[in-house]
Amino acid sequence: PQFHGYSQQDSQELLSFLIDGLHEGLNRLKEKKYDPNPLEDDGKVSDGVLAAKAWAKHKLRNDSVILDNMGGMFRSKITCPKCKKTQRKFDPFLLNIPVPLPSSDSKQQTVTIVFDDTTKNPLKVKVEVSKHGEISDLKTAVGKIGGVNPNNLII
Repeated sequence: PQFHGYSQQDSQELLSFLIDGLHEGLNRLKEKKYDPNPLEDDGKVSDGVLAAKAWAKHKLRNDSVILDNMGGMFRSKITCPKCKKTQRKFDPFLLNIPVPLPSSDSKQQTVTIVFDDTTKNPLKVKVEVSKHGEISDLKTAVGKIGGVNPNNLII
């Protein structure tokens, strides 16, 4: 039902949904203990000690082979700008690592050069131009490849 219909979903959401389902299905704990007390950060213990306490609390309700191999914790730290008090928190996750897609500042543009000399056949060329460039940049790149003066090009 979650992925039914025509709503756009991405592969990371689907993978996260499947991993979470596997984790729940493979959870070794049949009776999950609940600890209503929040983990307090007194600012005196190291990150390692506080992280170990947070992980132990998380493991009271979660223990699967999925968590063993794909689990981790995010650390966050907040400081009050007025009183300068610092609060640290460790939040567990299952395979929630965003993978940035490679980004390029340029793109490949295909251009067909039609010569005013009708004895020459049209020439299709591919040029690499900046995504933030101007039309003059495209004309210069096309002119180099096609052997044409950029000032004589009409785009």
